Amino acid sequence: MGRLRVDDSGREIYFEHYRGEGVPVLLIHGWGMSGRVWDGLTRALVGAGHAVVTFDQRGCGNSDKDFTDFSIAASVADAERLLAALGIDRVVVNGWSLGGAIAVETAARLGARCRGGGAHLRRFAAL
Repeated sequence: MGRLRVDDSGREIYFEHYRGEGVPVLLIHGWGMSGRVWDGLTRALVGAGHAVVTFDQRGCGNSDKDFTDFSIAASVADAERLLAALGIDRVVVNGWSLGGAIAVETAARLGARCRGGGAHLRRFAAL
């Protein structure tokens, strides 16, 4: 659990990072929710040995509420900044609702650093 400064004004987002030896997974929640919506999946993934990262989007959950930019682009930048701060280079990205749109754009920006497909998806489907 931690906080990460994401803009020049000092505003922060809240995140949780569970370490593991398996493929790292970034889970992005829908608008108005928090990373808590992933608790069940987080437990399963961590139990299977994966590293898991969740974060509360700007204005949601335990993140600061007084941001001026709540755009998808801002959340994508937050996700990228968080992964960099944690030293995670390659990651599977998953999102729900608005988090799905953020996940798609994050995956596009990560390019080849975004893992997934094939054997990775089969393993996750089994959870």
